[in-house]
Amino acid sequence: MKIEIEEVLRIMARDGWNPRRIDAKHTEEPHGWWCAEGPDEFPMMAAEDGAYIPYSMLNHQPTFIIDAIDDSMKEACIDKGDQLTVKCGMLPYDGDIMVAEVDGKTIVHAYYEDENKWLIATNENMKPILLTEEMNVKWIGKVIKVEKHTPRISNNDCKRILTKSKVLQYQKPKISKEKQKHAIVMIAPLVEKGRQWYSVYRAMLDAECDLVHKDDFAGFCELVKKEVSNHKQLPTAQELQRMAVDSFTKPVKQWDVNDAPVKGARFIKYKDIAERMTEILVVPNSPEKL
Repeated sequence: MKIEIEEVLRIMARDGWNPRRIDAKHTEEPHGWWCAEGPDEFPMMAAEDGAYIPYSMLNHQPTFIIDAIDDSMKEACIDKGDQLTVKCGMLPYDGDIMVAEVDGKTIVHAYYEDENKWLIATNENMKPILLTEEMNVKWIGKVIKVEKHTPRISNNDCKRILTKSKVLQYQKPKISKEKQKHAIVMIAPLVEKGRQWYSVYRAMLDAECDLVHKDDFAGFCELVKKEVSNHKQLPTAQELQRMAVDSFTKPVKQWDVNDAPVKGARFIKYKDIAERMTEILVVPNSPEKL
């Protein structure tokens, strides 16, 4: 069943599709000709102002644009908000995406025929519509073009993404277990006393090594014994616990000789071991030997 263009626009607007007519307004002249870009007086039209073509050759099917108001055709790459160009007066064939009024409701679905006639939404959550003779079906037109709506992102999403990116930028890179173990082997020659392993423990804690845990001195001692079992000065949990006082309870960067459990040259030795351990852990392509 055909439908007039003005009625089409009224129906579409009623159903929320916001139709906008885009076809040019053509004028039929008394002699059966149509003038393009020429004056109103057909006989006075100069050749350089336009062209004469038979009116019968023109396409009289109006065209309009609507905005997709749902995701019924999302699998056909039509998303809510996309602009659909619709040509009126087109009868459906299999696979055409049609705009139709079915029992008073405007829909955009694909047309399909088997032993029956169907209007099908590609969104599987929506049931196909079986067209029967009892239904009042009006073919408004066929979708001939789809323009994607301009993508946008909210200011809040922009801020969230930027904040996360900045956080990740300044996060410490994760140090592999293999590199942690290798660092213990590398630093071992610098350790001359069992208590100096505290510097290694503190440096690994600062670097967020997952083989070391806060206040787990016994676990750290077992790790050292496993990696450098032949070292002459292996640590004990009691010795390391005695070193965890004053500024030594803080990250190595905050160690203060005036507030540390050791002074003078001994303090310098502890801090040097800690800084060298940190360098081995966090510097890419650190040397294989000290």
